[in-house]
Amino acid sequence: MASRAFRFRLQRVLDYRETVERRVQSELAALEYERVRAEEALRQLEAEREDVLMQLVELQRGTLDPFEDGLLRAYGRDLDARIDGRIREVAELDRRIVAKREELIQASKGRKVMERLREQAWQAFIAEQLRVEQATLDEIGGQLFVRQRRDRPVAGDEASS
Repeated sequence: MASRAFRFRLQRVLDYRETVERRVQSELAALEYERVRAEEALRQLEAEREDVLMQLVELQRGTLDPFEDGLLRAYGRDLDARIDGRIREVAELDRRIVAKREELIQASKGRKVMERLREQAWQAFIAEQLRVEQATLDEIGGQLFVRQRRDRPVAGDEASS
């Protein structure tokens, strides 16, 4: 007996939702990588700023060169501005990561809904296959019963022969 193959009628939708989920996962990973790089750049700027502050302290302990003092202070202000920019960048990346995680949760939910529908369709398919198989077996059994009854002589008929 040949049975038909299972085919989920919404498979394309499930495939699309899986693709969307993978894309969002990839975008989230890229954002998280970008955030790590921004934090590292921020730490480097902060370390550089600390060095400038140490140089200013050393300069003030010795003979104060107004030109060098002015350069270090200007460089320190520039570093402060760059640090503020990096802090804003990290905060923006944090905001985007939170939004992307929410998007990933929604994409995952959508995929899981489709997977549950697929599982239900699979269970219905199996139940139908079993029902058809049982009906076929019942039909075969019924035919065998009728054939056996037809081929077996009846008790009253043997006495008359």
